[in-house]
Amino acid sequence: MSRLPIGSNSARNCNVKLLLLLNSLWMTAITVSLWLCYASSQVCLPGKNQVKATREAIMQRIRDEQQNREYAAMVSSVVTSESERFSLGFKPDEVKEIKSHIATIFNIGFSAAAVFTAVYVASRTMTDDPGIRMLLSLAGAILIVAVEATLYISYAQRATAPPKKKSSKSKK
Repeated sequence: MSRLPIGSNSARNCNVKLLLLLNSLWMTAITVSLWLCYASSQVCLPGKNQVKATREAIMQRIRDEQQNREYAAMVSSVVTSESERFSLGFKPDEVKEIKSHIATIFNIGFSAAAVFTAVYVASRTMTDDPGIRMLLSLAGAILIVAVEATLYISYAQRATAPPKKKSSKSKK
């Protein structure tokens, strides 16, 4: 092989070709290494599976909340204790008030029966006619029922009415 002179054009052409070859190899190596980095890397964006899983979790939570609300509405009317079993859906305070009214009605009925019996027996001294005795007994029983009902209604109105405010008047 012949040696080319250093200052000649042919030597420069060889150097340029060599530089171009090295540059080409260098670019290829960089390109290959970049492609390998890209191929082995993963982008950390939420994928469709992750978004779908998140949506499913949210939908499941909403379904669970809806089921809990439906269950609470369904169970709210269930009797929870023996004392509430016979309350027929009334509040405990209302049940107490209803029991009080029923007791009063029975007391009035027993009073009427007692007065009827007492007047019937006492009217024997006045007359022997059973029709008149019966009418006098019924009149006495109706009178007692009317009096006791009036007294109970006035008591119930005072008991259920809101308390009156006392006005403080300054004395002069």
